[in-house]
Amino acid sequence: MCDVAERLENRGKEIGMAKGQSKGTLLTIYRHTAAGYLPLDVAVKEASEYGIRDEDDFLTKAMQAGYIIKTK
Repeated sequence: MCDVAERLENRGKEIGMAKGQSKGTLLTIYRHTAAGYLPLDVAVKEASEYGIRDEDDFLTKAMQAGYIIKTK
């Protein structure tokens, strides 16, 4: 029984680490886009790997994270 609990705990840690890495990557993409280092279309394409659906979704989530991205 202890083995089952240990495996569940380890799986939970793996899931948490993956979510944290995804969030960190998205924050980096937002930051680089807001700073002008990364064009918006490229940023949206890269962020789509992490659940971003389209440009509006990207801009909304970036704003919620505290980044203001200027669009043309």
